[in-house]
Amino acid sequence: MLNYITLREYRAFRRQTFKFTKLNIFAGKNNSGKSSALSALNVFAQTLSIRELNGTPLLLNGQFDQLGTFIDVVHNNVATRPIGFDIGFDSFDLKVDYKYRSQRKQIDLQNFELSQRGNEIFKFTSGKDSYDIYLNGKDFSKTFHGIRKKRPTFRNLWPVEFLDLSDLKDKFNDSFRDPGGVANQYMRISRTLS
Repeated sequence: MLNYITLREYRAFRRQTFKFTKLNIFAGKNNSGKSSALSALNVFAQTLSIRELNGTPLLLNGQFDQLGTFIDVVHNNVATRPIGFDIGFDSFDLKVDYKYRSQRKQIDLQNFELSQRGNEIFKFTSGKDSYDIYLNGKDFSKTFHGIRKKRPTFRNLWPVEFLDLSDLKDKFNDSFRDPGGVANQYMRISRTLS
């Protein structure tokens, strides 16, 4: 069940949190942000319906809503601002940030954090020319020495194909070390959320 959504720099809102129960009513004056809140839910629904691996990380124009370009949906139409969403569902919390890359004319995922009951499960942060991956709050590069990470592909909002840990276990057999069971937990969560 959806518990809450926080919109950051999205349409009418600099920052606004909406908490959900079984019955929710949006009421307010014209131009107060009712449609903005509902369009955020539509954007997530249509982003979750993407089937291609190399599709956009945030589908602004799809089966539920036609919102235009990144500049049309970022607060005050300032393309250099990232758009962010925090979503609580069941026992999970998800935080995502998107930026617009004007040279490539595309939306990029800048930050993805998934936690369960306050414990970080997976985190991806992207800079201009670098990125970091954390599993269970541990830096991937420092935890898995000698194993090369790759930039994750995101499908239906979830990270996939950044590493096939089951192949690594088969390849390294007993020499593969998984401190704290990070690899096993990631594979379990990945299967659950895919």
